[in-house]
Amino acid sequence: MSSESQRNPLTIVAIIGGMIAAMYVAASILLGEGNQLAGLFFYVMAGCGVLGVAAPRLAFTVFIIQAAYLDLAKRFMVMAGHVSYGDLFWVLGIAPVTVVGITAGLVLRMIFGQVKFDGADVRRLVTAVLLNLVMAAFIFFKGGGITGTLREVANGASYSLLLFIVPLLFVTPESVAKFTRFIILAFLPVAAYGIYQQVFGFQDFEIEYLKTPGLTIEIKQLEANRVRAFSTLNSPTSLSVVVCSVAMMALSLALVGSRAKAKLMSLPVAGLILLLMVAGWAASTVRVGILLLPVAVTGVYVFRRSGAT
Repeated sequence: MSSESQRNPLTIVAIIGGMIAAMYVAASILLGEGNQLAGLFFYVMAGCGVLGVAAPRLAFTVFIIQAAYLDLAKRFMVMAGHVSYGDLFWVLGIAPVTVVGITAGLVLRMIFGQVKFDGADVRRLVTAVLLNLVMAAFIFFKGGGITGTLREVANGASYSLLLFIVPLLFVTPESVAKFTRFIILAFLPVAAYGIYQQVFGFQDFEIEYLKTPGLTIEIKQLEANRVRAFSTLNSPTSLSVVVCSVAMMALSLALVGSRAKAKLMSLPVAGLILLLMVAGWAASTVRVGILLLPVAVTGVYVFRRSGAT
């Protein structure tokens, strides 16, 4: 039997199986009780975990998008009915599950010799895993319970796995610079939407989100006499730090590229990005983030000097 004749039945089975799975997911979301978006986010979370195992590099790209916009997705839940505290687990669990999936995918590739690694990679993995276990034990024995422990580890220690992930995914300066440009591009709308919020105020669904108990600590904004933009993120402080971090990335790429005569990012483009990010920082009304910019300039100057490293 030819390979073509063998491939066709497998393709048909895969298509049919995919269609059945899609219909099951759609039916469970539409016919299930509770918030429909929460049901959707449960399957997105599971899918991102599988994607992390199957395609770690692609999943990490998706993770960056999650970091920028997941909290906005959480706000949309108020438009799909009542939001219970349990519904939040599915949307807030998407990013941590993605990180765990990527870690599992890389570990499997290390075992089967598909990824080059050394002792430093193993040490970073062991350190991150131990940090998660220590934090989980600490929270659990303090009375956090299983649910509370999972929540706190997912929102905090799980991201220590990035110390293991990033060096394996990006092994050359060129790959680091290319992905840094992607991160900058991904966060441009975050700054722009923060400016929009400051100028035009919060949207109706965002006000409803702020009014819903348990969804955010930013409910205090309803009593304030000014807008403190938080854009697609979870707080004005996060917006301040994130947009200034992105400005730092753009400035660093431009300065390093200029000194090394490499086309990492032109100074005019970096200047425009810097202006947008500073405007987003001002919209947040939180000043702490701006401290990152002099740190970036100083760091580039120190580490690019001859003999400084």
